Amino acid sequence: MLSHNQMPLLGNNIEALYKLTPTQEGILYHCLLAPGTGVYIQQYACTIDGDLDDASFRLAWSAVASRHPALRTLIVSEGQKQPLQLVRNRVEVPFSVEDLSGLDPADQKGRISEYLASDRLEGIQLDIAPLMRVKLFRLGPLRFRMVWTHHHLTIDGWSIAIVLNEVFDSYQRIVSGRETESEPGPRFQTFVNHLTERDRSAARAYWTRYLEGFDEPNQLGGSAGSAASPWADTQQEASYRLAEDLTRELTAFARTNSLTLSSLVRGAWALVLNRYTGEEDLVFGATVAGRPPELDDSFNTVGLFINTVPVRVSTDPKTNVLDWLMRLQEDQLRMAEHDWVPLPEIQEWAETRPGHPLFTSLVVIENLDGPNKSGPFEITDESYAQRSNYPLALLVYPEDRIQLLLLHDPQRFSAGVASRMLSQLSHVLERMITSPIQPLGDISVLPPDELRQIIDEWNPVDRGLQETTILSDIVNAAERNPEKVALTCNEIEITYIELLERAGRICDRLQSLNVEKGSIVVTTLDRTPGAVVAILGIMMAGGIYVPVDPDLPPARMAAIVADTSATVVIGDPTTGKSQPGSDLPWLGVAPDGGVSESHSDGSRDVVELSPEDI
Repeated sequence: MLSHNQMPLLGNNIEALYKLTPTQEGILYHCLLAPGTGVYIQQYACTIDGDLDDASFRLAWSAVASRHPALRTLIVSEGQKQPLQLVRNRVEVPFSVEDLSGLDPADQKGRISEYLASDRLEGIQLDIAPLMRVKLFRLGPLRFRMVWTHHHLTIDGWSIAIVLNEVFDSYQRIVSGRETESEPGPRFQTFVNHLTERDRSAARAYWTRYLEGFDEPNQLGGSAGSAASPWADTQQEASYRLAEDLTRELTAFARTNSLTLSSLVRGAWALVLNRYTGEEDLVFGATVAGRPPELDDSFNTVGLFINTVPVRVSTDPKTNVLDWLMRLQEDQLRMAEHDWVPLPEIQEWAETRPGHPLFTSLVVIENLDGPNKSGPFEITDESYAQRSNYPLALLVYPEDRIQLLLLHDPQRFSAGVASRMLSQLSHVLERMITSPIQPLGDISVLPPDELRQIIDEWNPVDRGLQETTILSDIVNAAERNPEKVALTCNEIEITYIELLERAGRICDRLQSLNVEKGSIVVTTLDRTPGAVVAILGIMMAGGIYVPVDPDLPPARMAAIVADTSATVVIGDPTTGKSQPGSDLPWLGVAPDGGVSESHSDGSRDVVELSPEDI
């Protein structure tokens, strides 16, 4: 609680003071971790056509804020062992009007875009209520563009429709001379108290069983090693709209088979992740509404009820698509009894390492409704901008043409990769409902245009076959210029003839370990001269090399090696990450020339060789 010294600083304008929900605490943590980035700042915008009086509109916003405690809430965190939310008795909603009616439409659009960008970066000061502001742009005598900026700490998507409908209703009351609604709205504090009273024993048993055996988050190709933190410091946006026909077909398929859009999207996303990670056991996050039906007025309360929970999906390639989707739906229904548990608690019950996330991607089915369209105004061109802290966050907007929005960390995923993932997701959705009795393994994530690009543009059939290999090219170069430098690394220089001699020694060792044509050899070497020599030695022996990132977790590395059916593993004996927990014969190739070989009993013969003998 607040100390006696802090209470006077807050003044007497206090209605309530209570703790945050765990979800709010998580959001606050990421906001404090990345100040000035616009994380969890959300912007709803729409065009309003009609005779709107801006002064009355300002009063309408104040009237709605006076009804709902969440719209009068600030966060007290500095100097606190535990952050608290404080509700003011009264607040003034920041409201401004800018006249753009003298500009042409292109300049109006440019000015509004500038505002949206600067408004997001400006952020919202968390210790001053309300955590929102409203900007009204006058575009013409009867046309306006409204931007409502608010912090996700106090408002979720469901609350947006409640607030907007009440604002426009209050506006109508004001301009017609009637009194605005004065009865206080339901309090978010009731939900906070409800959370603390729930029995966690059954929930703990469910989540522990649900996540049993999952100990490492799935690593997408783009997310490995490009950033020190698993979280996204910045985000960009990629957008994709499904065709109207596909949207209708998805809706009809879901209705016919008693499925939800959520189950279809989660299934399609799991298949995309499966193809990118190569893993069948997948876990990603999903946002749920979190409004308990047993709590009076929870569906009429403004506040942050949503929760993020892990979704675990098995993508066995032999499984029938429709049967699989129906099982996902059943899992979703069972989870609904326990999806109120805060993610930090689920994380504690899981087998993943402390401090590491359960997942790095998130799926959100947005239930956003704007203001009631039956009023005196025509509301069009609605948009909703937001940011999360996950490297990948898929937002799905159920409209006449379903919109897919992918928020992605540009340090991990380029704009091109994000756009391709969305088109691939659309293709997977189409393939699932077109052939629902096919096995999952038959679904390709590549849309026809991407497949044609790979086949026709990147690998044209008229290019002619290459008659040489890398190894034969090096042999030819060695015959022409044996003393010419073939490989340099830092201060090391190796000529073509030296390169072939050293690779030949590796070849001999591999053949003594029964490596022959078609044998698979895994390398777990960093980018050193030894890695190049090892690869050439594998080629000489007729083997196939499979490079594995030496920085992967040991369990993940062991799983990859097992999946390759490798004959031998080549690693670096000078590091602690050279052997992936395998019983396979092991050959050590160190950057400085040391070579070691393991036996079936786990012992190793270490042979000290000169640098020429790598």
